[in-house]
Amino acid sequence: MPRATFLKAIGVLAACAVLCVAARAPAEVQRGASKEIQLTYKAGTIASKTFTPAKSKFGGKPFRINGAQGALSLGGQSVLFGVRYAKALKAYYGALDTDGNGELEAKEFVKFSQTMSASYKIKLGEEDYAVRIANVRVYPSTGGPTKSIYGGYVINACHTGTFDNIGVRLFDDNLDGTFTQDGEDAIAIGRGQFAIPLGKVHQIGDQHYELEVAEDGKTISFTPLSGLELGIVEVSFKRGLRSLAFYDEGGNSYDLAISAKTGIPAGKYKLAYGVLTAGKFATVVQPTKKSPVYEIEAGKINTIRLGKPIRVSFSANYSNQTVTVSPSVEVFGAGGEKYTFDYSGGTGRPHVLLFEGKRVLSRSAMEYG
Repeated sequence: MPRATFLKAIGVLAACAVLCVAARAPAEVQRGASKEIQLTYKAGTIASKTFTPAKSKFGGKPFRINGAQGALSLGGQSVLFGVRYAKALKAYYGALDTDGNGELEAKEFVKFSQTMSASYKIKLGEEDYAVRIANVRVYPSTGGPTKSIYGGYVINACHTGTFDNIGVRLFDDNLDGTFTQDGEDAIAIGRGQFAIPLGKVHQIGDQHYELEVAEDGKTISFTPLSGLELGIVEVSFKRGLRSLAFYDEGGNSYDLAISAKTGIPAGKYKLAYGVLTAGKFATVVQPTKKSPVYEIEAGKINTIRLGKPIRVSFSANYSNQTVTVSPSVEVFGAGGEKYTFDYSGGTGRPHVLLFEGKRVLSRSAMEYG
């Protein structure tokens, strides 16, 4: 090949390489005109029926109190909470300082339900709060002197407004009295009862938006984004998936039950929580310390490790030809996620199948007691 022709061919190849690199360069994200809306404070059913990340894991913000009473932070204010044991009724009662006098009076004590939960009404400043204390554990639990109290608590209230005919609700999920966009608080979009971590970038309808939330939760500014590089996400749940909240440190927060097929921005995501339903029964999917970081790549179909194979963890004893299983049966999925079930009765009993190879030896329901 003549030298001139060779140099010309090299030049063409170099030009192609430049064009190819340019074609793979990330698209520039475009921002449209921003729109701000006002939100109002509402308490009651609209908030109490909504799942949030903290509520799904602990029944609300987790707390631990040393002794029989201690302070909880409600809306940025310190409020006294405590428990006592009624020997005659063999039951625990919990009290919240609802009148703000710094003491727990007899009228403020409420008997815990079977799930060790109780609800209270309290006025802090100019706002009325509906407070729910849930999943309470008292140590020791035999009615002796109380050494410590564990549980979770939530304010059944939110800030709510409407953006382009779509409802938006903000939840102070960590109950510090302010709203931040670092995943510690939560946002519910639309009519659904599932709130996801409050971040900076969310999908609303078919559009992606950058949000700017006021610290007091009274306003939100929405800026439409275009040119985002998205990655499709495949999940193993084929039916019953109501919500699957994923968020990353870059401020992206999405519900994969809505956005998986249309795509979410590239990033390194973590599972916040999920909800699966079958009929009227719900199962909550919780992250654990073993849950991985999921790297979502743009322009690809990303398969995340959740669901099967399932692992069941429990302790059991065998005596007099009877197997006794501890009530603390835990179910984990392929990504280390935990599935929570209600084994307290009334919703059916777990079934146990014993196999020898492929032959079924036993197929019976577990008994309570």
